[in-house]
Amino acid sequence: MRLPIFCDNRKILDHPKLRKTLGKWIGNLIKQYYPNVEKIVGTAVAGISFAVLASEFLGLPMTYVWDSLDWNKDNFNEVCKPNTKVVIVDDVIYSGNTIINIKKKLKECNCDVLGAVAIFSYDFEETKSRLAQEGIDYHTLTDFDTLTLISMQTGKITYLEYLKLQKFKDNPNSSEWLK
Repeated sequence: MRLPIFCDNRKILDHPKLRKTLGKWIGNLIKQYYPNVEKIVGTAVAGISFAVLASEFLGLPMTYVWDSLDWNKDNFNEVCKPNTKVVIVDDVIYSGNTIINIKKKLKECNCDVLGAVAIFSYDFEETKSRLAQEGIDYHTLTDFDTLTLISMQTGKITYLEYLKLQKFKDNPNSSEWLK
């Protein structure tokens, strides 16, 4: 699938003040929605840096999980004890697959997954539906609709470009928005 917007959040890491602010924002999002969290779990690779920033701000322990590699739950249980209340941190929610796969792995270890947070979400209806079906509550700092609206209001994109982006959002599997 072609994306009209790619959020390369890794660029934030080049800016210490912004990085610190982002850690605070993600941490506050976690505190607001998951006040009983005991451990932060970053998604490898993209979510690790942001999980570190949030865990540092919150003063909480942190680990990470690869969603696509072989899983050894015995090794993981050494860093995340059963019944630990965890929040998953990712940078971007696109399909929801990463968060879904990591939640399944954490459930194998009897971790209590409270939810997930991310910097950005495309907020596709299909993704929201899949996450809801898996019982995953999530919150983000911003989303596709906010980004495109502000981009249009500030003159970064034209109204016609905004309409094209809305076509993409309405049907991300179609190339109609490219026309």
